[in-house]
Amino acid sequence: MKAVIFDMDGVLVDSEPIHTEVLQGILVDEGFNYSIEEVLHDGLGRSFPSQMGDLILRLGLDKPLEHYAARFEEEILRRLSEEAAPSPGAARLLDELKHRGHKLGLASSSSSGIVQGTLAILGFQGCFEVVVSGDMTEASKPSPDIFLLAAERLGVQPQECVVVEDSPRGVEGAKRAGMFVVAVRSGPVPESEIADADRVIGSLDQFPWQVLGPG
Repeated sequence: MKAVIFDMDGVLVDSEPIHTEVLQGILVDEGFNYSIEEVLHDGLGRSFPSQMGDLILRLGLDKPLEHYAARFEEEILRRLSEEAAPSPGAARLLDELKHRGHKLGLASSSSSGIVQGTLAILGFQGCFEVVVSGDMTEASKPSPDIFLLAAERLGVQPQECVVVEDSPRGVEGAKRAGMFVVAVRSGPVPESEIADADRVIGSLDQFPWQVLGPG
């Protein structure tokens, strides 16, 4: 395998609870008392515009998507700067993959602003040769588009890529792209919902090096 493509939220950083709480707060301010579980189930692996666009239509919210997106990004980055730390094993895994000569890509459903801000907070700027965010493709996960774009920009074929994901939508999208998928058990997602992955691990410390082949 020539390249490893990482999801960000829930893989490199345990940020999905923060994303969920921020979106829940936005909905509460608009008069809708969505539970954490409802927000999480609806949004895991989706881009914010995709999820929020559906909520605007479903709930009849009266402000434009751009208003909610700006508030969401600002609050997410504030919370992450106060609370976030890399997932256990993340820095060591990235360093070892680079040392072994593998190309590294990031394919996240989050916006460019949130992705770049999060990488800066984690100290991971410059770790990835290619960073593809959710606003760079028309279709959100489980579409394979974000993974295919990452592979194209890395200069590799889909079958030469290992994807590290945590969400059912991400696993499905990467499999549809023709890539080998390692799923990390993260948060409340039952293992049965990521069972289509080629490997399931409990943390990045358990990354299955053998799937990369010789080298």
